[in-house]
Amino acid sequence: MTTMKQMANQEMAMVEWRGLGALERPRYYPRQLITPDEMNLEVKYYRDMMRRHNRMLHGWGVVAGAAVCAVANRDKTGTEPYMVKVTPGYILGPYGDEIIIPRERTFDLRTGSAVGSADESVPGMADPYCTPVTVQKIEGTAYVSVRYKEIKTRQVRVQPAACGCDDSPCEYSRICDGYEFGTHNCCASPTGAVTTPEELLERMFLSYEDSPASLPGDMTSDWVTLAKVTLDSDGYITAIDNCSCRRMVATLAHAWRTCETKMFEVEKIEPYELEQGWKREVKIYGSNLS
Repeated sequence: MTTMKQMANQEMAMVEWRGLGALERPRYYPRQLITPDEMNLEVKYYRDMMRRHNRMLHGWGVVAGAAVCAVANRDKTGTEPYMVKVTPGYILGPYGDEIIIPRERTFDLRTGSAVGSADESVPGMADPYCTPVTVQKIEGTAYVSVRYKEIKTRQVRVQPAACGCDDSPCEYSRICDGYEFGTHNCCASPTGAVTTPEELLERMFLSYEDSPASLPGDMTSDWVTLAKVTLDSDGYITAIDNCSCRRMVATLAHAWRTCETKMFEVEKIEPYELEQGWKREVKIYGSNLS
């Protein structure tokens, strides 16, 4: 039986779990003056609902793909120094955001950062001639990570108000889901991974007394580590570890089955012929009749 203390602990854990996002949405009514605040609040409400769903029910980490590999040089005799490529993948961020890498991307570890767009029609990578370039020397171990990033796109001209002196001539009309690669000196994924199927089932079916401790706490970082890369003094990659620091999310996308139907078959009926008005017992023999 659940005690009042257990219920209080459960409620306190939910209150302490910050980052819930928008918990109210606008209610529209006739003759209402609608501003961008109301419309953006509605979008934020449903986006935060999706984030809470992903965070509470699925967790965060790599769902599929996003493998880090070395880049071969032009002669195919070795690898390019400091260069890695990330294969297409699907990732859930620590805050519940979807991180979609639609195609293979090449990333220079010395720059420390690279931005991409989930929409192929939107230019996600920054212009190298208009963006400050930071080059850092990397030797030893580097961790390749990725995080969610919003990319503003499709500028449109805005109609001026009054004299238009303080208005911006253009505004972005779209926000595209994107991602950002980064290099770090430590692993962003926590320890304590599930190692056996029994431990997985134990964590999935926690008792009520243990459920407050199972609520995800505040995230300290929005990065998801993909791989541990080891480099020599000249920047050539000597090893890539895609497993030891990668947090994987269990998915049921590949778990499916077909339904099985048992059709009944009638083999014999006694008596086979009946006359109108008779009241007799009829026996039917066959398989799957129940």
